[in-house]
This record gives sequence, C-alpha cells and structure tokens, in this order.
Amino acid sequence: MTFMNFVWPEIQKAFDTRPKKLLMVAMGDPMWRGGLSASNSLFLHADRPLVSENGTSPLLHEMTHMFTRLKGVVTEHANDDWIVEGLAEFYSFDLLYRAGGMSKDRRKKIIEKLAKWGADVKNLREGPSKGPVTARAVVLMDELDREIRRKSDASIDDLTRALMAKRKVSRRLEAAAEDIVGEPLSTLRSPLIN
Repeated sequence: MTFMNFVWPEIQKAFDTRPKKLLMVAMGDPMWRGGLSASNSLFLHADRPLVSENGTSPLLHEMTHMFTRLKGVVTEHANDDWIVEGLAEFYSFDLLYRAGGMSKDRRKKIIEKLAKWGADVKNLREGPSKGPVTARAVVLMDELDREIRRKSDASIDDLTRALMAKRKVSRRLEAAAEDIVGEPLSTLRSPLIN
C-alpha cells in the first residue's frame, strides 16, 4: 500500500482517470507466476517483486493495463500488441521515476539495458510482444515521448489518453500522435513498425 500511495498521484496525472473501486489480488501457487489485469482489477503472483531487477515494476505494468484498457489490433498480417505492452512496460518504471523513486541515471540505465535486450528485433509487428520485442518497444516509446515533448507542449501521456478513448490500437498510434503534435513524427516512421 505504501508503494501504491507513493506512485498513485503520478498514475492519476498520466491517465487522468481514477476508478471508484480497485481490486488487487496477490496470491501464491497455484496461481500463474505473473500478472493479469481486467476492468478495475489486477492479479499478481505473490512472488513477483514490486520492482524487478531490471528496474521495471510488474505491479505498475498491470496497473497501466488496468487503467488504459488498451488492446492491440491483431490481424493475419501484423500484430500491434507491441504498442500495448510497450506502453505498459514504459510506464512500469517511468511512473516510479516521476514519483521520485529513482534517479535520472537509474532511468537511463534501464533504457540502455532494454535497448541492448531488444537490439536484434527487426520488426515490432511480428507475433505477440514478449521479451526482446517489448524491450525494444519501450525504447521506441521513450524516443517517442522525447520527440513529442520537443515538438509540442504535450507528452506520451497525452498520446496514451487519446488512445484510451479508442481502446483498440494499431496504426492509429501514428495518426493520434500527429494530431497531438500537428506534424508527422520521425520516431513512428521507423522501419521497426513499417
């Protein structure tokens, strides 16, 4: 509860919403050893740390899914799950950073490690977003946030809230970002997503 109270103001600022009720369940075996989220609820295995060794937070990852309720559009030609998972993992450490729970240097090291892990990824849109794909998606989200901030008074939070209104995300990411900034963004013209 202390961790949640510490980060809660940043969650509310980022997503500009708050549920009337929130169910959080932590349980040991035989529950699946990960986390799952649903409408106003999340389930996390009791062995999952609040903050993992790589600096990301499984709890904040699932909280992001719960608040945004985004679903990636999956077709036979492409899988846009990377957007949903990339945002959730981005917020899983960035919210903690914003709350003062880590230094700028620590945040930079997290991005560097994720970049290294996802260095061999050639296309984010192939298959479900796991491991290296999600790691590379986080790096792209960080680059996107910096570009949005450079070119406007907005941030990735504004983009996330715009996507939340649509619920299903796909190539709409590019259009939504362009609507916010008023011009195309080079980050979203990456060969990783085209």
